[in-house]
Amino acid sequence: MHESSVAVPANAAGNGLYATRAISVRCLAGSYAVAGGTAWSDDQDDNELITIYSRPIMEARRAVGWRARGGSDLNGTVTFTVQVLCAAG
Repeated sequence: MHESSVAVPANAAGNGLYATRAISVRCLAGSYAVAGGTAWSDDQDDNELITIYSRPIMEARRAVGWRARGGSDLNGTVTFTVQVLCAAG
């Protein structure tokens, strides 16, 4: 599995607007993406953290990585991580 992270900056909590960031991660050359997903550095139940989209990166009709965008309505910076599971071939 490969992953990459980005800091999503603080936002005025409760204002209904989200600070967002997108990030992607690729499989090694010669491999392809089997599945992908996202994670947050803080997963408390009362936090407003969303994954806006999570999808494969396609090249020549083949999934070669994963891309996602996350949004935060928190008053502090949090880390958004995208992960991809790759297979050789």
